[in-house]
Amino acid sequence: MAKNIYNWNHVKKIREQPHLLGHLCGKDKLTPLHSEWIKYLWESKKDTGLMGHRGSYKSTAVVEVGAIWWLMFNPNARIFIVRKTYTQAASEIRTIAQMMNMDTVRPLLELVWGEKFKFTMLREGQLELSVKKQKTKEPSILALGLDSALVSLHATDVLLDDFV
Repeated sequence: MAKNIYNWNHVKKIREQPHLLGHLCGKDKLTPLHSEWIKYLWESKKDTGLMGHRGSYKSTAVVEVGAIWWLMFNPNARIFIVRKTYTQAASEIRTIAQMMNMDTVRPLLELVWGEKFKFTMLREGQLELSVKKQKTKEPSILALGLDSALVSLHATDVLLDDFV
């Protein structure tokens, strides 16, 4: 078995500065400001919002990198990503799965989770992690459009992204 290239000091640094996880994903234009956005939205105990100019990497930081960062420390989370259309939300999930599988990201997640992981479900609009120990009908991440039915669905976190 290959030696993990990461240690707990790396994990601590990424916990404090989530934009660095984005750098591991190849998103090198993310800055400490993006870390503030990620933590502000993901750690809030109330409904929050964020407005930024077009091209400020809001979706990249908060949705893509933020979802991985949140799952890294909360593997039982049930995240709903809502965009104007289901197809747009499903595209975000595809990107998240690709980033989680990167050689620069997977070993970090496996260090934190204490085990190798796989996607027990990965299909359009749905991603389920093997490290999710609470069994629920909702996957780890679910894509929804504004016209999607929400009857009998339960999320721990809901991101509404670029729907206006």
